[in-house]
Amino acid sequence: MTQKENFSHSATILPTRDIQKSIDFYTKKLEFSLNFTWEDPVSYAVLKRGEVNIHLSLVDDPSTPLLSSTLIYVFVHDVDSAFQQCKKNGIEIKEPIDTRDYKMRDFEIIDPDGHRLTIGNGQ
Repeated sequence: MTQKENFSHSATILPTRDIQKSIDFYTKKLEFSLNFTWEDPVSYAVLKRGEVNIHLSLVDDPSTPLLSSTLIYVFVHDVDSAFQQCKKNGIEIKEPIDTRDYKMRDFEIIDPDGHRLTIGNGQ
C-alpha cells in the first residue's frame, strides 16, 4: 500500500507594519478578495485571488526589520493583461515586463512593505 503524501499546501505569510494599507493594496490595486481577518483591530488577514493565497501578519515591534528580499512569484495565465491592470491601478513597476532567459515572461512590483512580487507565466 502506498503512503499518501502528507504535505498539502503552504501559506505565504508576509509581515506588515500597516495591515490596513496592505489589505487596501492587495484588494484595491491587485483585486484580491479579503477572505479572513483575525482580532479587532485586525492583526492577521488572508487574501485570495484565483488559487493564490497571501497571508498578512502585523508586526508588533516597529523596530523589527521587514526583509526586502521577500519574494513571491505569482503565476498567471495572461501576464500582459496582469501588467496592464497593475499600470491602470497605479502600481509602481519595479522591473518591466519582459521574456527572461529563464523562459518566463514576467514583471515585478513592490507592495507597501517592500515585499517583491514577480508576476508571470512560462513561455
